[in-house]
Amino acid sequence: EILDDSDADDTLGRIMLIRMELAGDHYDYKIWDGSTWSASWTSIDTTAGGENITYDGHFGATVDKATNNIYFAYVTDNVTLGTDDDIRTAIYNATLNSWNVATADVLTNDTKGITNAKIAFDQASGAVYAVYSARTTPATAATATASTTCYA
Repeated sequence: EILDDSDADDTLGRIMLIRMELAGDHYDYKIWDGSTWSASWTSIDTTAGGENITYDGHFGATVDKATNNIYFAYVTDNVTLGTDDDIRTAIYNATLNSWNVATADVLTNDTKGITNAKIAFDQASGAVYAVYSARTTPATAATATASTTCYA
C-alpha cells in the first residue's frame, strides 16, 4: 500500500510504503522524504500474530488530508482461517511521526475465516469506515461475505 500525502496540506511531499512481512508475521513501513527512503523497515505492530499466506493482501490504509494522519486496518491471527481471526487498527500521527495501535481489536477471535480488511476516511464528516471480507464457513469459498462498520 503506498500512501502519498503530497496532494494534502503537507508541503513535505512524503510518501509512506506499507508492507506485510510474511516471514516475520508483522506489518512494516518506510517513508520517502522527498529525496530518500527510510534506511530500514520499521514495524507498525510487533504483537501482530500469524497471517494466512493464501490471503496475503489483507490490510488497507487511508490518509486524512487535513492532518496527514494515516488510518490503518489489518488482519492478524488468521493462520488457520476461522480459529481466532482478528482485525486491528492503528493511526499514524503525522505530527509526531509515530504509530498508535488501538488497544482493542475491531474484531477479536472471530470464527469466520477473515480474508481481508480495508479502511476509508470520510473527509467531510471525519468518520472512519472499516470493511472486511470473510467466509462464514472458513474452508468454503462459496460462503464469502462482507461487513462494514463505521467508527466516528
